[in-house]
Amino acid sequence: MNADRLLELYEQISKAPDAIVRLRRFALNLAVSACLREALFHKAMEQTSVKAVEAA
Repeated sequence: MNADRLLELYEQISKAPDAIVRLRRFALNLAVSACLREALFHKAMEQTSVKAVEAA
C-alpha cells in the first residue's frame, strides 16, 4: 500500500474499533522494515567492497 492509497482509505480505516492501535502498528512495521532494509543494503555493499579489495 502506498501513501496515496492509505490517504484515500483513511476515513474508512479510522472507523474500525481498534483503528488507532492498528495504524500505529502499521507505521511502526513500515519504519522497522525500512530500517532493516537499509541496514541489509549497507551490509551487502560493505561485503562487496571488501571482496573487491581482496580480489585486487
